[in-house]
Amino acid sequence: MTVESLVAHLQRFIDGENISIQWAKDAETLLDQLEDDGVDAALAPILEYLQDNLAIFSPGGGDQLIDEHEMRRVCQRAIITLEKMGFG
Repeated sequence: MTVESLVAHLQRFIDGENISIQWAKDAETLLDQLEDDGVDAALAPILEYLQDNLAIFSPGGGDQLIDEHEMRRVCQRAIITLEKMGFG
């Protein structure tokens, strides 16, 4: 699993190709795989940021949940950060 694969997965959400709960579960799996592969420690804050937001994502939002519009912003911020770090 590569950071580039994660970026591609996030981009699919931004593009509206998949905004489902399953997408979020798949993103969490990708993050777990990156962690298991021993990614650079510099990535830890952005990966934690993604995990925290994925945990509270639900299409349509809800009480103490973020909706697809906020999750899109999270994905955009993550991609920008990863690209600045040389990934993507």
